[in-house]
Amino acid sequence: MGNKIRKLSIGAEVKQRFIYEVKSDKPFFRDLKNGKLEDFFLHEIVETENHYKIYLKNKDEIHFWKKEPKNEFTAIEYFLE
Repeated sequence: MGNKIRKLSIGAEVKQRFIYEVKSDKPFFRDLKNGKLEDFFLHEIVETENHYKIYLKNKDEIHFWKKEPKNEFTAIEYFLE
């Protein structure tokens, strides 16, 4: 599994899926830290045997954020190299 995951869609109904997409130009979410608004970007999605691990990036720091289970309601798209 050497392919890098670009997009992870979770949900049974296509129109109601939650989507994680690795984009460097669009913040995944914003958080107020020390009175300052900081952007967090979806940095990487890593596939393991039973889960997908999701990592966020804030400036130069990369943080493990959460894991999503593998199941029949998960669709994956890879980067084309």
